[in-house]
Amino acid sequence: MAICQIVGARSDSVIGRVRDEISGVGLAGVRVVVVGTPMEAISGPGGHYALGRLPDRADQLRFSALGYQSLEVQIAGAPGRVLVVDVDLRPSAQTLPPIEVTGRPNSVNLSPGREGRVEAPLDIGRSTWTREALAADPLRARDDPFASVAALAAATMQPDFPSTLHVRGGAGDQNLVLVDGVPVRAGMHLGGIASAFNPDAIAGLAVYSAAMPARFGGRLSSTLEIFPVRGEDHRLQARTAIDPTSVRQMVQGPLPLGQGWLLVSGRTSYRGVFSQDQTSRPNRYDDLLIRLAVGGPASEVSWLHSGSRDRLVFPSRVTPVSEVPGSSTSPPNSFAWSALTDGLVWRHRPAGKVPVVARVWRTATSARIVWPLGEAPGGVASDEVDLGVGVEARAGAAGPTHFGLEAVRYQTKFASLSSTPGVLGAVPVEASPWVVAGFAETAFALRTGLEVTAGLRVNRTQRFGLDPEPRLSARLNLMPGLTLLASATRIHQYVQSYRNEETPIGLAFGGDLGVAVGVEGLRPARADQLAAAVRWGAGPGTVVTVDVFRRKLIHLAAVPVVADGPFPDRHVPDGTSQVAGASIAAAAHRRGYDLGATLHFTSVRVETLTGRYAPSRRGVFGTVGLRSGLGTRGWLRFLANASSGSRTSLVGGGLDWLAPGLLSEGVEIAGTPGRPSG
Repeated sequence: MAICQIVGARSDSVIGRVRDEISGVGLAGVRVVVVGTPMEAISGPGGHYALGRLPDRADQLRFSALGYQSLEVQIAGAPGRVLVVDVDLRPSAQTLPPIEVTGRPNSVNLSPGREGRVEAPLDIGRSTWTREALAADPLRARDDPFASVAALAAATMQPDFPSTLHVRGGAGDQNLVLVDGVPVRAGMHLGGIASAFNPDAIAGLAVYSAAMPARFGGRLSSTLEIFPVRGEDHRLQARTAIDPTSVRQMVQGPLPLGQGWLLVSGRTSYRGVFSQDQTSRPNRYDDLLIRLAVGGPASEVSWLHSGSRDRLVFPSRVTPVSEVPGSSTSPPNSFAWSALTDGLVWRHRPAGKVPVVARVWRTATSARIVWPLGEAPGGVASDEVDLGVGVEARAGAAGPTHFGLEAVRYQTKFASLSSTPGVLGAVPVEASPWVVAGFAETAFALRTGLEVTAGLRVNRTQRFGLDPEPRLSARLNLMPGLTLLASATRIHQYVQSYRNEETPIGLAFGGDLGVAVGVEGLRPARADQLAAAVRWGAGPGTVVTVDVFRRKLIHLAAVPVVADGPFPDRHVPDGTSQVAGASIAAAAHRRGYDLGATLHFTSVRVETLTGRYAPSRRGVFGTVGLRSGLGTRGWLRFLANASSGSRTSLVGGGLDWLAPGLLSEGVEIAGTPGRPSG
């Protein structure tokens, strides 16, 4: 059965969803072919697929998948509109000759810049989306990648300041972000208003939070892979969007002679994000992404450039209404941070030979904070430069063995802007460790239906020696519709942030104050995690997932113990964290609407030698989302979330907002380290 609709979108394209006719569950891996042409697509998670601009006289689609009857659908689109074709495939029993099969866990098949090609993952703690799937998911109120990750059951963001992403009880600096495989040190813009990536330039993303593949290292809690878009119809494309604070633009198109592709995406704010005194400089943010790829399917070289910049300035005390703006002699609080990444990637995929990927990159971050102490200016300056090179390969074009080498040099500098004796960093503290790593990972299947992925990553630093990181995950299909998953992971982190996320201003400030191992006796942080999950097809079109985990993190920089402002002013001790959590996620797909809900519970216990942390922290986070179609012209999404919990440290406090005056005049946030107002 097929349902066709015409809605406004890019000219002469087709999107839709493929479902099982009996259960209503979306089908991934369905081949969608435009009959009589070489044009085709593969459905992604949830059964979503997308075809670009259709060739002239294209009037028929063919849907086919193993175990289902093929279906052909006549189409008749309208020029300048997008045709929505939803189909249901009928299961069909098929007799196959005896064969020997070697199983392995599914892997992301979203080539860099290729839209809509993601295989449905079944690994624990792993989620993948195409851009179309993000738009259709009822729990994703925004197309922003970080906001999408926050909708996962195991991830959270502060409701008032969604500037940092916390995954499985971890901190905001414990997430690795990759664009085209290159590490990028950019997250959210100031106050969590948007991430540093234009959503129009993103084809899809993949998130790993439990069964971390051995090729990923350096961050304790999660890895977020972002795949840039790349058009398939060999023509220039552009997209522009305007929101209340910024304007963004994306342009992409083929190079001359069809030997490559260029993507340019940027965004800039055009008004102050928070209203301030007229004498204050406007708070603003900008970001830029460029990807230039040259070559063909067998060998391609790409250059990636990513940059972001933020500035946040506000008075250090609230100016009384009776005073003239600008009459206060107190210096303002000023925050400025930026991140810049350049990378080269070479992908060599010869037919029948071992595919190889090589990368080299440079990442630079800078942060400056002026935070008045009394009437005198104080603050910190932080700079970090990372230089890295890596190479990886697979044993065979689709082989289950993955191996590679990587070397990264971290160079961090943390200095105080105050001349007060005894203040941390009055003399700059610097570190430049090299981290050399090698990894190997393989997957195999047993006759009992158990699939196992085993990997090992070994890091080495000159000062701390070898740090082995075993990775193990397993998947067992107990019965049709019921799957058990489990994983055990160890991972290290060599650069931590001295930003205090327990303060309201620290949350508004989206940059990191990087400090590498060796500074003030800081050792490599380590996380050990056990996780288990059950996925159950509870009925037609309904899937329920229950996930439990336990983590132990050691050698963490316990900034809130010694700081009541956005950064520390004295030596930061090591902390140890015990984290336990459980989550339930449910998704129901019905004709005409989609419903999703998550409930997540986390318990964190932190211990330090000073003992100034609260004994424990517990939090409960819940989200319910509904997405319903409005005929052929659009859709309606409703999203509600609630959270409850306790503060982590004894110095953590709340922040009350002051309503600005008419036309956003006046002050929204102000204060001193001890008494923030706003």
